[in-house]
Amino acid sequence: MITEVQYQRDVGQLKNNDDIGNKVTIETNKDGFLSMDVVFVNQQFYIGKEKYYRLLIRPTIKDDAWSKISRDSYNKEINISIEKTEINMAIDSDFGAEGIKLDWGKNNQTEKNIIKKMLFKIKNTKLSQMSNVEFREILVPIKDIRNNKIMRISFTLNSSYTISGFDNNTSGHIIIDLRPFTTVVDTSILLHDYVYLNLQNDYDKTNFKRKVLVKKLFTIEIFEDTNRIDFDLNIKNINYFFYDEIKNSQVLGLNLKTFMDRLKIGQNNNKVVEATWDINSKDIKKFYDLKKPNPIFQLESENDYAFKTNVKTEYNIQKNIVRESEYGRNGIVKNPNIDDKVTFSWNINFGGLILNLFKNINTIDLSNLLVQIESVNFEIKKAYELNITNSDLLNFAFDDNDIETVIDYIIKNEKDII
Repeated sequence: MITEVQYQRDVGQLKNNDDIGNKVTIETNKDGFLSMDVVFVNQQFYIGKEKYYRLLIRPTIKDDAWSKISRDSYNKEINISIEKTEINMAIDSDFGAEGIKLDWGKNNQTEKNIIKKMLFKIKNTKLSQMSNVEFREILVPIKDIRNNKIMRISFTLNSSYTISGFDNNTSGHIIIDLRPFTTVVDTSILLHDYVYLNLQNDYDKTNFKRKVLVKKLFTIEIFEDTNRIDFDLNIKNINYFFYDEIKNSQVLGLNLKTFMDRLKIGQNNNKVVEATWDINSKDIKKFYDLKKPNPIFQLESENDYAFKTNVKTEYNIQKNIVRESEYGRNGIVKNPNIDDKVTFSWNINFGGLILNLFKNINTIDLSNLLVQIESVNFEIKKAYELNITNSDLLNFAFDDNDIETVIDYIIKNEKDII
C-alpha cells in the first residue's frame, strides 16, 4: 500500500511546533500606518455548492509606527483612537482581481467593511489596553483561486488616524502557501499548518509573531481482502491545540478565543470531503465491466470517515470478465485470468488535503506452486501380466514342496507390462 499527499510540502521532523517556514507572508507599502494580522485555516469547506477557505483578519499598527508611539509615551499615557478603518480585499490572479465580499453587519463595532473605533492605550512605553482590535472572519471562494499552490490577496486599509511620517492609506498583499505542510509516516499524516497565526505586531506582549495554533493528525486504516482488488478505508482525524499556551494574551482579542473554543467542540470543523476510485491496467475493459458508481463515504463517528467502493461484483467464467451483480460479493473481485499488473487507487479530498492511496496487484504467478527438489532418485521396477485362466489353475497339478515347478510354470505364462 502506498500513500501520497498531493502538492504537499514535507517538513519532516520539526525542531519546534512553529518552525514551518513562511506559511503566511504580509507585504505593505513602507509608509503605511497600518498593516494586517492574519489567521489562516487550512481547510476547504462548503457553503451550499461553493467551496471556500476561511481567514480571520484584523488591522494592526505597524511595528515601526508602534515603536515611535511607544517612545513618545515615556512617563505619560497616550490614547490612540482610530474612529474608522475601511478594508477592501481582492484575490489576485493572472486573469485579474476578484473582489472579496466583506460584510460584518452594522453594529457598534462594524458597518459592512468598516471597523469602527479601535482604541489603543499606551502608558510608559507599554500597551495597557486595546478595544475592538479583533479578528474577523472572511470567506475566500476557491473558484477564484487560479493557482492551487499560492493564494495571493491584495488589500487596502484606509484609516481615519495616522501619526507624523506615516500615511493613513495602506496597500499590501497577503500571500499564503496553500501546500499542506505535512509529515507522512506510513499511513499517518500530520498536518502542521491547520490553523496558523501571523502577527505583524505583538505589541511586546506575546513574544511570538508566527505561531501554529492547531495541528491535525490523520490516521488511515486499510481493510483488504485477498479475493478483491479494491480496499476499504477509514480516515480518522484529531486536532491538537497549541492555543491554550497563549489564549490569555489580551493582544489576541475575544473573537479569536471564541473561534478556537468553537473549533474544539467541532462547530468550525466542517469540511469538504470528496472521493473517487479508479482501476488501471492494460486492456482493463477486456477483464472488467464496471459502471463505476459513486463511492460511499460516511461519518462513522465525530472524527471518523469510512470509504467504500459501493459496488457488488462477480466473475463470469464463460466470458472471463468481472461485472457488477446485485447477487455478487461486496467490492471488486479479482479476475484470475488477467495477464497484466492491476493498480487500484483511491483519490480523496479531505478538506483540501488531497490523498492518493493505491496498491498494485501483480500478474498471477504460479511459480510459488512449484517446489524445487535438489536431487531425485528413481528405482526401476518391472510389472508383469499372467496369462493363466481359472481352468488352467484347476488342471495344474503340483506338489507343495516342489517350488521350482511352480516358478517355472509362472515364467512360461507371464507377459511383460513395464
